[in-house]
Amino acid sequence: RKQSFFLVEMAKSIWEFKAGLYMMGTGICWTYTSALEKYILSAEPIPPPFFLGLQRAFMSIPVMIYCIRQNPKFIDHTITSFFHLSLSTVVESFQILTYFWAMESGVPVSAVIAIKRAGNIFLSVVIGRVAYKEQLTIYTIGSACCMIVGILCVVLG
Repeated sequence: RKQSFFLVEMAKSIWEFKAGLYMMGTGICWTYTSALEKYILSAEPIPPPFFLGLQRAFMSIPVMIYCIRQNPKFIDHTITSFFHLSLSTVVESFQILTYFWAMESGVPVSAVIAIKRAGNIFLSVVIGRVAYKEQLTIYTIGSACCMIVGILCVVLG
């Protein structure tokens, strides 16, 4: 009974707050893109670096348009925070290259994508806590652990 009340309250809070809906949308989109990437990379004779490089390039176009429309001073902010942007870009580029190398070395695509997601989850929780002093609740820790265990099941199963 207590568990069903918790689930109802959780669903209600997700529906009432836009942030919850956006997070649900993010989860659904990640699921779809992971499945689509896995399908394309295993079914098409496209080298992973070529496919994923083009994917990132095409992805940047609508994101840039959105950012410029939301904040006309976006370009100014980009110039003033160039060092931090460059540092982030170097780290992300290294992550993408290791992703390519793993796929090219024969690791199954599903395992590579699962490990990539696990790293994102783990680092997001740790960096959120350390750098931004975000409060970790038992639900946050439990959810992250459940996701990582699920990913491990995919990789090891």
